[in-house]
Amino acid sequence: MRFPQLAFLLLPSLTWACVALDDPDLSSDEQSLLGEVAHNPFGNTACDADLLPMLEEGIQHGRIAALTPAFEQCVATAFTNGIAVQYATAGPYMACRGVDNTTQDPFRFASAQVQLAEALKAARSETTIASGCQDVEGIAWAPLGPPSDGIERFNWSLPHLRRLRALVTPANTVAGNPYAEIGADTWHEGMHGRGYFHGTNNVSDAKLACGYPSTSQYEPYRHSMPAIARGCVFHVLKHSASLCGDQTACGPDALPLIDAFGSNTCSCVQDLHGAGALGELGFARGRLRPVERVTDGTPIGWWYYRATDRVLPVGDVDGDQKQDLLIRNADAVGIVSHRFGRELALTALAPWGSWAGSWLLSAGDEFTRVGDMNGDGRAEILVRSGWGVGILTLDVNGNLTSLAHVQFGGWAGSWRLGAGDELRLVADFDGNGRQDLIVRSGWGVGVLSLSGSSLVAIAWAQHGTSAGGWWLTAADRLEATGDFNGDGRADLVIRSTWGLGLLTLDAWNRFGVLAAGGNGTWLHGWRLAASDTLHGVGDLDGDGRKEFVIRSAWGINFIGLGAGNAWRVVGGNAFGDLFGSWRFGSGDQILAFADISGDGRDDVVLRSAWGLALVTQAGFGLSSLALSPNETLLEGWKLRATDRVLGTANLDGGPGHELIVTQ
Repeated sequence: MRFPQLAFLLLPSLTWACVALDDPDLSSDEQSLLGEVAHNPFGNTACDADLLPMLEEGIQHGRIAALTPAFEQCVATAFTNGIAVQYATAGPYMACRGVDNTTQDPFRFASAQVQLAEALKAARSETTIASGCQDVEGIAWAPLGPPSDGIERFNWSLPHLRRLRALVTPANTVAGNPYAEIGADTWHEGMHGRGYFHGTNNVSDAKLACGYPSTSQYEPYRHSMPAIARGCVFHVLKHSASLCGDQTACGPDALPLIDAFGSNTCSCVQDLHGAGALGELGFARGRLRPVERVTDGTPIGWWYYRATDRVLPVGDVDGDQKQDLLIRNADAVGIVSHRFGRELALTALAPWGSWAGSWLLSAGDEFTRVGDMNGDGRAEILVRSGWGVGILTLDVNGNLTSLAHVQFGGWAGSWRLGAGDELRLVADFDGNGRQDLIVRSGWGVGVLSLSGSSLVAIAWAQHGTSAGGWWLTAADRLEATGDFNGDGRADLVIRSTWGLGLLTLDAWNRFGVLAAGGNGTWLHGWRLAASDTLHGVGDLDGDGRKEFVIRSAWGINFIGLGAGNAWRVVGGNAFGDLFGSWRFGSGDQILAFADISGDGRDDVVLRSAWGLALVTQAGFGLSSLALSPNETLLEGWKLRATDRVLGTANLDGGPGHELIVTQ
């Protein structure tokens, strides 16, 4: 039996009645619709795994519908005159004032025009929806808000969702489709999260609770904003499904919807919440999920994010133990971070043409991540222009300033810096706890370190000479860095036409060979070939020593060092093997090698034409931790094959890194 619309379930740990409210904290950006999707907010029965895609799809349908003029016109009509919807009617709106006149809907004493405007704003406001399940009959239940932490929590009836799941069709064209019901019911509960009330199941009690006149033709919940929001989302989706044809015709993140309330013409409407987004994907509850998402045309503090902005993970620039992002557009460069909370905010801003200390910032500057070069707990940023190279940092006031700079043609200690020099690998090569730079020129290879306000060379080796036993040439490839033997010094992975080696600095900062192997020889269990490729460095087994990923036509292996600096293979798999539920293919890309799961061991992020996989070590081989197919929602983030992974960083300060992704 269907409950009349949405009833409240009484739980002792929550307040489920009208309470005195200040004006709710509403978003001023009406394009910023209900946001991130989570699950199990009260620790109740877990929703069936096959229900989650339907919930997320339905919530996205509701979000797109709430953006339309048809929804706005429907709310205005229902607000004033009432509309006919499935199961009941909705409106006209009568603000609930409560039994004792101390509890009330938001804006109860404002004009009708203000009440309508604020209700629409609430229906289009940014928030997190956290829904769970309970194994009882009904539809859904929610406490009143607004919530103190910005998360609107409610529970679904598990039997109700299972019945809806049986109605899902690929084309989603059936009248009263389940996505329409999910979206509509979510908006009903979302209005409760904004403080709107509707009394109880009992008609006379509801009239008394909300102060409706006894002469009104009251039906349960009819006059409330939750009923109006639900009715209008349902109206837009139901009539669109009937009139506009195949609901998948507009492509990803879009629906064909009616152009106006009562219209029989349709247009494709895009979900702006998922378009051109910058996101952080982390691992929680057994799956990849968005930690943060910023869409095209929305603010990050004082920074107005656009999809054309360029973003770079740069390390912990402000020293708060959370890593940060550098962001730039045609006007300025900024640092954004989670320094002030769960949402990204602007930490620093500098327009082009301004001075960062003694460095003149220009739109043509190139930035790369560096690290803590002076030991102050803050990461520095390497900047390069047509003039030279600089090292930038944030000062105590949060302003970009320069620590050092060298003009091309000038000297960094005993290294003469040229415009064609490569400066790209960063690590602590001398073991003093501060990061250094690998520099390479037509002459040779050097290691630059920050000393006071100057860059100086602490090591160098000329091409055509022996670098501690490795014959260095201009054709050698500097692949990566990492501490492979656990001595606190970073080592350099180098490739040549002869083979592969690990170079290190000794106590006197002289280059030496830690390990080497020629093509055709065995590196423990891997036979090295000139065609093998390297795909990152990480600590697969969690022993504190790094391994590199090497790939051939056979598969991949993870190679590090064991006792006596002998080569050691710590894991690997052939193409065609199963990583848990992931079939490893020869076309799979390795996007990242970092600790995403937060267990102290580095994981591997793979991409195929099907989707993404997060895999970790299981014995000698690998096993999948999370799989995500393309064109599905990861709790609010629509994963696409075209998503670009910029890198990884620990942006929120919690266990595990996040993938930095743009669309």
